Amino acid sequence: MQAVTGPMAGTRLALLPIEHTTWDDWQSRHPESKVLSDQTGIPRNYAANPYEGYENHEKTFFPISHEDTRLSRKSWVLGVTVGGKAKAYAFERLAKEPGSLRDQVGGKTIIVRYDPKNRSAIITDAQGVAVPSVQAYWFAWAAFHPETELFF
Repeated sequence: MQAVTGPMAGTRLALLPIEHTTWDDWQSRHPESKVLSDQTGIPRNYAANPYEGYENHEKTFFPISHEDTRLSRKSWVLGVTVGGKAKAYAFERLAKEPGSLRDQVGGKTIIVRYDPKNRSAIITDAQGVAVPSVQAYWFAWAAFHPETELFF
């Protein structure tokens, strides 16, 4: 989590709250949103998914530095780090929790909200303020956070 090139190389970067969701869901909640143009000057087909089918195979595009077999490699998780403690929430497990769930990470209370329709999840603190989190494949989260806890 640090800049690797440019004038800020070596500087630790702040993780910001983000949300992975569908465009329809996002636009319905944030109708004033604007989208960047796909006219970047780089010849690329932005209408095609370069990862088509990737989630359906256990193989990864690169070697994995730390493998954790508590979940399958391509399980989709929501990961969070609070107070120096990392924890992951598997979407397959969140799907069994109606609405939201309260949990403790790094001594703080968090609320995890899962949206099965849009295959999305967010984390807030007890006051409803968004907490930075990451939606990722399990193999990637576990590689960067080898000591992660896993919500069962």
